Parts: sequence; C-alpha cells; structure tokens
Amino acid sequence: MGSHLKARQLKARVLGALTSRWMTAAMFVVAALAVLRFYEPPETLLQSRFGTPILPLVPPATPSASAFGLSGAVQVRFALPNDGVEYPLEVHGDPTELEYSWVRVTDSVGIDSIRPLDGDTLVAPSVPGFYRLALMRGLERRILSGLTLAVMVPFEEKREGILDGYRIGTFRAERRGATAARPNGFVQVLPELVNLPLTRHLRLGSFVAPDGQTTWPRYAALDRRLLDKLELVFQQLSRWRPDTATVAPCLCRARAMAPPMPPVAPVTSAVLSVRSNMLTSLP
Repeated sequence: MGSHLKARQLKARVLGALTSRWMTAAMFVVAALAVLRFYEPPETLLQSRFGTPILPLVPPATPSASAFGLSGAVQVRFALPNDGVEYPLEVHGDPTELEYSWVRVTDSVGIDSIRPLDGDTLVAPSVPGFYRLALMRGLERRILSGLTLAVMVPFEEKREGILDGYRIGTFRAERRGATAARPNGFVQVLPELVNLPLTRHLRLGSFVAPDGQTTWPRYAALDRRLLDKLELVFQQLSRWRPDTATVAPCLCRARAMAPPMPPVAPVTSAVLSVRSNMLTSLP
C-alpha cells in the first residue's frame, strides 16, 4: 500500500516538473516572437561578425521637407476616414516590398490592415484620431516621428449644432444662400492629447474653444493652410523683433493643461482668440 502511494507521488512530481518546463518554454517562445515583431535595434548594432554592416529590413525614412508646408513648421496632416492622404517620404534605402500601417499616437497600437507602400498617397485609418506612420517589412516595424495624421470626424455627423454631446453651433456655410465653404470635418480633442504639437509653436489644446463647456471629447475645425500661414506670421514677427522670445498664447480653457510650448524660434507675443467654427482658410 505504501509503495503504491509513493509511486503515485513520484508520478505526480514528474508530471508537475514536465508541465512547468513546457509552460516556461511556451512563455519563452511567445516573448521571443514579441521581441522579433516590435524590437527596432539601433543601426550601430546592425553589424555582422566580420564588421560588415547588415542592412535593416526596414530602411530609415523621414517625411519629406515638403510635408511640413511653406513654413517648414506644420507637423500635422488632415484626412477623413478611409480617404487618400498625401504623405511624402524620403526612404534612405531600398523601398521594395515595404508596407505601412497606422499606429495611435497615445499607445502605438496598430489600426486597420497593413497595406503596400507604392507611392506618396496613403489610405487614412477608418477611425477618427491622431496617428503616426509605421513602415513594415517582414516582422520588422519602424514608426516615423515628426508628422502626425489627424483623421477627422466628417462634418455630416454634426446634428443640429451638436456632435457627440459637444455643442459646436452653426457655420455660416449652413445658412441659406451662404457662399462660404464649410470644413470637411472636425478633429477630436481628448484631455490626454491637448499637448500634441500641431506646429512648431501651437498645440492641439491651443484650439479648444473657450465656450464654458466641460464635455469631452471636444471638437475643433482646423485647416492645415491656416496653420501654415500662422507659422509664416510668427517667422515674420521674429524678424521684426528678434529680441522677443515668447510663443503665441491662446484664450482657451485648455491652457491649464497645455502650457505654452518652449520657443524654437523667437516670436513676438500674439493672442489667438480661437473659436472652433472660425478657423477658415485665409485668402
């Protein structure tokens, strides 16, 4: 009787040890696959045993100079869901068989499917939000910085002046006989995104309207050409008053959450009294 009990105990210990080893091996395999999928080694580490550089699967790439507007300071592009968007790139290497996807700026989680990179016109994500471009080849991924894509909520989703519980109001273009152009859509503003740079001197929180509302998300109608012209104005002001180094403040409630960005180039003080339905293009 005692011998049978000892045999069963021995068998249980052996099975427990084997199970533990198999679980450890499985966890190691999962961790290794995760590292292979997302790790982006520095180029200085990409060396062979004999000192010959090993080219990365995804070559280095940066947004082209033209992507930042005439001012060279606009750091965002706008698009509607699933629309084509121009995203000029400079790929420093072989672009053959490169693919791309979009990742959220908040957590680098991929959105939508992976598409082949076959030109400067890319397909925007299907979900409104703010994204960065990720280039891919095989299991390697390289996330590009410097240029953000803002996918807007279409204008048509506004109902009776309200969008997702936030009161925007009526645009001049919606009135009978109006000739003014209406915005294509609205960017969605969340509390964790108010510090997101849109240009060298302006953040997303700079365009939250001081309307007394406390509802989140908030929404704003932005125009890339207007942002570009504002930066050109800042540059001209800097030439007139090079001794002044302040950024352009805004009259909005987001200022407490989005303090002024440190100046990259000197600009004189300016006040932007912003309302989300007044950001139409300058002539």
